Amino acid sequence: MAGPNAGQYSTLSQKQVAAAQHSALLQKQVAAAQASAIAAVRAAAAASLKEQVAAAQARATAEVSAATVQLHRQQALVDKARNAAEVRAAEEARAVTKVLHNEQMSQIRAQKEQMSLIQKELQKEQMAAAQARAVAAERAAAAASLQMQVEAAEERARAAEERAAAEEGAAQERAAAAEHPESNASIDDSSSQPLQATATPSTMASTTPYWLELLAGRNFDPLGEKEVLSAMSEAAVLARSSALLISEEISAVSSVASKLDAQVVAQVERTEWLQSLDVSMWCRAAMALSEAASEAAGMAELTAMCDSGDDVSCRILSEQQEDTATWRARLGVPNWGEAAAVLSVAASDAAAVSAAALEALEGFGFLKNRHLINPSLSLGDDSE
Repeated sequence: MAGPNAGQYSTLSQKQVAAAQHSALLQKQVAAAQASAIAAVRAAAAASLKEQVAAAQARATAEVSAATVQLHRQQALVDKARNAAEVRAAEEARAVTKVLHNEQMSQIRAQKEQMSLIQKELQKEQMAAAQARAVAAERAAAAASLQMQVEAAEERARAAEERAAAEEGAAQERAAAAEHPESNASIDDSSSQPLQATATPSTMASTTPYWLELLAGRNFDPLGEKEVLSAMSEAAVLARSSALLISEEISAVSSVASKLDAQVVAQVERTEWLQSLDVSMWCRAAMALSEAASEAAGMAELTAMCDSGDDVSCRILSEQQEDTATWRARLGVPNWGEAAAVLSVAASDAAAVSAAALEALEGFGFLKNRHLINPSLSLGDDSE
């Protein structure tokens, strides 16, 4: 087994070795081919990856560019919207400023107009107050002058009584010495009776009535009584018409001596009645009533102005409403027009009586300066 078998075995071993080597070589080649294939695959994969990366980068760049463009567009839109909003805000601000300015100007104009009206109203009130003060001063001066004259007349009236008594005695002596005493007596009786029948001085009360003092003290409540108004009217009628009645009665006497006697008797009777009056009280009442009539006329004018839409007049009337309503209620009149009429008539009556009394005193040589009396009182005007 060692001879030929050994050779065969050696050959087989060599073949096996060679086969093993060849197999190892093949394995190496396969391994190399595999490695090469892997490398190729890897290279291809790397190349493909680079392409993908490049494509991805390109896409990313394109997307970034598109996003940038879109961002620019959006930024432009935002800027445009912001600019438009700023423009609108500026316009609205200008409009609001203009409206506020117009409102402020309107308020300023309204305030100026209101101040102008207030100044005009103040000027009117100041002018009215100045006129009222001037009238009050004038009336006060006239009242002082009238009071002085009345006091002087009262002092001289006592001396006039003695003179009147002497003249009455002389008249009686002349009547006794007349040729026909019976006819003269009948004529004297007939001449005296009409005077008494027409509310002559002998029928009038010589005492000072209570209401005269109230009127002189500016308390006009008595004017709400019809009896007081009737008494004042009767006295005023007598004061205005007594001289005319006396003249008519004297003219009916035929005898000159009887005419003189009747004239003296009638004049003495009238003078005695007038001298029995409180001239100072009647004058003060006339002045108080005249002032009240002027005030009532002013309130009537304010009422008319208020009715026509004058706010100042309405405010003045509103401030004095409570007092004036009570005052009108006491007079028994519904409005200022009628109040002024009642006061004016009463003032005219009181002025007529006081004027007649002053004229009687003046007939005896007193009150030579009666022209100093305030003409607004109309004490010397017999036409009232």
